[in-house]
Amino acid sequence: MAHDVPSGRGGDTVLQLKDDIDSGRTGSKTATADPGMASLGTCEEAGGNPATPAEIALARKEEKKIGRIATANDKPATNIPLMAMIGVVVVVAIVAIAFYLTR
Repeated sequence: MAHDVPSGRGGDTVLQLKDDIDSGRTGSKTATADPGMASLGTCEEAGGNPATPAEIALARKEEKKIGRIATANDKPATNIPLMAMIGVVVVVAIVAIAFYLTR
């Protein structure tokens, strides 16, 4: 697999971008191989317009930025949603017990 080491051509490659995603460095998925039907960049290359190293470098940078945002947003900032849910369950339980006792 490719790593964060620049290729011999002096720029970022699509293989490095795929490795960033597959390794979990972008935060968009857990680290695991993802065998796609066509590798990243195949369509562009087949169409005669392959991505430039600068475009790939930008894509790698943005993918990592998105991953950091996604990771930061994984946990709620407070326990308010959890406390509200517990409160609703307690109220429902009290109403059910009161209904049962008054019958």
